[in-house]
Amino acid sequence: MFITNGPYKEEINSLVNKSEPSENVELKALSFKEVSGWVYISLKKNDTDFQIKYSSFTTDTSELVHFFSKIIDLKDDVALLLDNEGSEPLIYAKAIDDNKVRFIFATDYDLYADDNIDYGIDDYKVELDIIIDKKILLQEFYNVLKPYLENFDVEENEFIIMKPDKAKENLSIIEKFLYRFS
Repeated sequence: MFITNGPYKEEINSLVNKSEPSENVELKALSFKEVSGWVYISLKKNDTDFQIKYSSFTTDTSELVHFFSKIIDLKDDVALLLDNEGSEPLIYAKAIDDNKVRFIFATDYDLYADDNIDYGIDDYKVELDIIIDKKILLQEFYNVLKPYLENFDVEENEFIIMKPDKAKENLSIIEKFLYRFS
């Protein structure tokens, strides 16, 4: 679910303001896999490995691709909640200047496990908070999304809610942006 305003927006701003971004970070997207209804995006930040995970039954991967396509002309910020059939990790990007973005991945995994806690997005754990050249960020995610989308079989994945044509359209927008710099 894209977040543009309202109470979620205020909570996101609070979360962002509490976190300190890292600069001069090497980010690598290692893989994008869908296994038994779960999508795993494996990343490496410097020497640390971690994953962005979400349910492909409740989160449309074309929204994730659209999120990254929005970074191309980003003037303010964009946020997307990924549905994990209960918990809702957040990906967020904010324009720093024409070339750099602040990219955040935050989770509620620890909070969601305790039914007695009432929490908001501003209580999430920030797993990744970096300032990065948007070309590098987009190239990394493009490199793992493209093979997945090229090999996506609608008949084989009838229960996955992705709109493959929409995802490929947004991936094409990213590809055209990246082509300008090659």
